[in-house]
Amino acid sequence: MPAPLVRFSVVLAFAGCACGGPPAANDLVLGAGERLLAKDPSALADNAVFVDAEGPTPDAGVALVAAAFDDVGALDAHHDVLRARLGTGQFLFALVNEVGLVSLAAILPVPGEGIPDDDGAVAHYQAAWNESAPSLRRDLLEQSWATDGRFVDPSSDVDGRADLLEHIATTRSQTPGSSFASVGGVQERGPVLTFAWRMEVLGLGVLDGVDVGVLDDDDHLGLIAGFWGALPR
Repeated sequence: MPAPLVRFSVVLAFAGCACGGPPAANDLVLGAGERLLAKDPSALADNAVFVDAEGPTPDAGVALVAAAFDDVGALDAHHDVLRARLGTGQFLFALVNEVGLVSLAAILPVPGEGIPDDDGAVAHYQAAWNESAPSLRRDLLEQSWATDGRFVDPSSDVDGRADLLEHIATTRSQTPGSSFASVGGVQERGPVLTFAWRMEVLGLGVLDGVDVGVLDDDDHLGLIAGFWGALPR
């Protein structure tokens, strides 16, 4: 879901203003993304995970070279995460480590129609953003969020369940009357999933975006990487 945004930040997002905007990805991240889109195996860390339509692949380098990257769109990156549209109704997501190598890459369907997640990790996680009672919000995250899970989007980077609880509370206090909802269902490929969302802020309008999540071995969310707006062309 969207990060905690003060009203001014939401206005900037709607207006597309460059001043005061989200932090740009650094050159290491952008360079890794460009090499990844060029299908250069040197972009991958030694223990990199590559996920395609069949789930995690046994050899990330071989899978990268064999992947179909047609009509690639512009890179959209922040912090250490990136995405790029592929011309096959899919997009590429990647997580880049501190030395500029890709630790996770996934080819995912462009969010739209997916499987409803009525009682899974995503449903409980999303419900936490709309829950006004702190105790119930905590219960929802205990059912859906890893203790050390990470939330990152263009405005924030939060580690751990306790800090995410505080983060959500801050969002709700700074954007009274806001609501979050999924747009379509959840698309899953192995442990990696994606879904589209919409944030409605009273008096300001609507902000759309896409989240990419990674489930841990207990089916709790260990990562949510959020992106604002549609995939760049």
